[in-house]
Amino acid sequence: MSKRPISNVLSVFYPEAPSSHGHHQSRKTWCSSSPRKARFPKSNMVRIEKLTQAEKDGTSEDFRRTRAPITRLPAPPESGFYAIYLRTRGLLLPFRDGENGLIYIGLSNCLADRAFDQHFSTERTGSSTLRRSLGALLKGRLSLTAIQRGAGFSKANVGNYRFVGDGEARLTAWMRDHLEVGVHSSSDYLRLERLLIPELGPLLNLTKWPNPQALEIRRLRKLCADEASRVRGTWDGRKTVV
Repeated sequence: MSKRPISNVLSVFYPEAPSSHGHHQSRKTWCSSSPRKARFPKSNMVRIEKLTQAEKDGTSEDFRRTRAPITRLPAPPESGFYAIYLRTRGLLLPFRDGENGLIYIGLSNCLADRAFDQHFSTERTGSSTLRRSLGALLKGRLSLTAIQRGAGFSKANVGNYRFVGDGEARLTAWMRDHLEVGVHSSSDYLRLERLLIPELGPLLNLTKWPNPQALEIRRLRKLCADEASRVRGTWDGRKTVV
């Protein structure tokens, strides 16, 4: 009885196997002598989405057109963005502000609710990352002392620090004197935020883009948090007494 080559025996059970003559069956998935490029359906390909020039120009124009001090800012009852600018560029040197003095972009599901007002409110530093960053940059200039946000010593209260006494009022006064706000309405604000922040590069947005100045800003914020962890006082709901 003649013996079949083992490759022919395998081909009975595994039709994909190569024959003894080195030929492949119609299905090519058994093996390959050279690597093949994987083929994926087009729907599975990763697409890198970019902000269109029209979207960028429209947003920037709205920011420019509506830009005003916080007390005179019109805010429509629509979702969208707010952008915060230095009234005079270079006020935060050696840190570099963005285009036209841009330092921060935030979003809102209803601009008329004016959630951005909290950034300009005394004693709201504990709930405003913008105020904490500005306070860290202006700490020496405004003679600010950091303390934990609220009653009870905790990592959250220390990290979300605020400032003691009239330091909060001095920070608010500086912001009202030197900052302006513009708005842009958009129902697609969640998608646009992801694209807009890297495109415009606001100084004090520390996430959602590779901010080259974030490391130093975070270092200054940590100095404030470290100070807040050392300072002990009592919290009466409105101010901390050191």
